[in-house]
Amino acid sequence: MPPHCPAAPDHFATRRAFRLHAAALALAAALLLSATESRADEPNAPVIDPGIMSRAAQIAYARELGRAQAKQALDRNSELLRTARRVTDYLILSAPKLLPESAGWAWSIHVETREEPVAWCMPGGKLMLSTGLVDRAKLTPPEIGVVLAHAVAHALAGRDRALAAARLAALPVSPDPNRRALQLADILVSMALGERHDKEAEREADAIALELMARAGLDPGPTVEAWRKIARAGGATPPGFLSLHATWPGRIDEIEAMIPRVLPLYEQARADLAAQPQPQPQQRPPIRPR
Repeated sequence: MPPHCPAAPDHFATRRAFRLHAAALALAAALLLSATESRADEPNAPVIDPGIMSRAAQIAYARELGRAQAKQALDRNSELLRTARRVTDYLILSAPKLLPESAGWAWSIHVETREEPVAWCMPGGKLMLSTGLVDRAKLTPPEIGVVLAHAVAHALAGRDRALAAARLAALPVSPDPNRRALQLADILVSMALGERHDKEAEREADAIALELMARAGLDPGPTVEAWRKIARAGGATPPGFLSLHATWPGRIDEIEAMIPRVLPLYEQARADLAAQPQPQPQQRPPIRPR
């Protein structure tokens, strides 16, 4: 459970929780409408078999894991890996509240010892975080949660999936589904490491990330300082995090202005967590330094 959870609510706190819940429902509807309306009018959007997308993401992710493993750079920082997994576990629990299909994703998180400040999430919940991002920006554990929530938010928004499908559709059609999956895997890797998100996509991800954290019971407050640190740390050359998730004048102010809107969701989630048994962590093999 996230730290500093309140005790189970008393009679008056229960009535307040109902009010918070009503406000949370209204907020969720507004945020989800905002996140989807920009894509609702896109004509002739390519449709791709979800199975091929899932297989391509697994291939792409396995390639990146293999590359890091070959350099003996995969999951060497046990403490950071534990922090990333702990935060991701809570994000995984709240993600289906924003995108129901994410309940069936095969989520995974790994940490690469790498100088470049990197964090990304491929379709299907395949996450990677670099030590370079955490070290250069001097991120605290709650701020690491901010970065991971933002990466997951892009995956939940679905723009990357749509763009990858469009690029695959522009290639010569192969009758071999395995070939199509390999082509799509190439596209996904290229996007994860070198695709700059535009301002509209970033604003959408900012809103989704705040809601995702709040619903998970993770304090959205550190979001402002996390982005300030990232901006100061630089990393404007691909695959640097700032080069792919660039900030602009006023962006941090926009994020700060959104935080009060998600606080009812955060307070409700904390109250729910305090009143319920702690969720069982995902079963994983022991983490050992390599």
